[in-house]
Amino acid sequence: MKGESLHIALAADSNYVIPITVVLQSIFDNHQRERICIYLLHLQGTLKEEDLRFFRTFTERHGASFEGLEITPEQVEGFPETRHGKSALLRLCLPGRLPSLHKILYLDGDIAVNDNLSALYTTDISAHRIAAGKDSAGVYDSSYPARLGIGADHFYFNTGVVLLNLDELRSLDLMKLMTDFTRTYYDRISSPDQDFLNYICQGKTLYIPPRYNMNYAVERDVLARIWSREEIEEARNHPAIVHYIGPVKPWSAVCVHPRRQLWWHYLRRTPFADFRPKDDTPTNRLRRCFLLCAKTAESLFTLSAKQKIGKLIPATVKKRIKKLLQKRTS
Repeated sequence: MKGESLHIALAADSNYVIPITVVLQSIFDNHQRERICIYLLHLQGTLKEEDLRFFRTFTERHGASFEGLEITPEQVEGFPETRHGKSALLRLCLPGRLPSLHKILYLDGDIAVNDNLSALYTTDISAHRIAAGKDSAGVYDSSYPARLGIGADHFYFNTGVVLLNLDELRSLDLMKLMTDFTRTYYDRISSPDQDFLNYICQGKTLYIPPRYNMNYAVERDVLARIWSREEIEEARNHPAIVHYIGPVKPWSAVCVHPRRQLWWHYLRRTPFADFRPKDDTPTNRLRRCFLLCAKTAESLFTLSAKQKIGKLIPATVKKRIKKLLQKRTS
């Protein structure tokens, strides 16, 4: 092993054991020579001791170090209640829980690492609070960031993959800032930690290439407003991190994500190789075939074309179609 250690944080509960194991396996498979340090955030009472022991054993068996970061109710007491609960704010505890660490790479549990992340981790963010990938939310609804007090010169980012400057964040009173933010924008907050981090990192954000975190479901005209053609091609052909953004994850039988099989590739290398989706029914297999056809047809249209077509479809019909597409189990 050589070079700088990679410090990586994730968050889990006992309902997310398999997805987190896949993330870990994908990390280990792509970092054979680096020193990896894993930190697992979990809210007290949400992760069974046997699951925590499993993560520790699994991590150490791959030559990496492991530290469980249990967050007690008292430690998040200062954070305000949001409509989404305090579990969505766990990553905001990292600066305080890791006082001697300068930076950390945080990864969501619905991702698969597909390349070495040393170049991302060693990115110089000394002049920034965060490094993150641009998100399409501000393109679909240009007024959304403004409604949260975010200026037009800040491009709204996604927090599924973020490199956090812990030194910078420790210099802030995150609890007070979060309390003030929540009190001011309570009814407009859609994603508590993501909205908040965008708010406090205005002018202090370094944007990373989309190959580290791109939404594959975005229309091509929307993509063109976020990244260059070269960046999009690189992300599609050589993704370093695949983020399965959206309500249907790769462990669902009806998932039609173009990189779904990558997740299953890593799963088969874990102790959960025999896992089968709970919603794997004949009905959902047929539904997946329908969704694949619909997705292929949908990819031919730009967002502007969809909007024009949408105006011609009665609201009742659109509602039924949306309900059908979102239905995940029989």
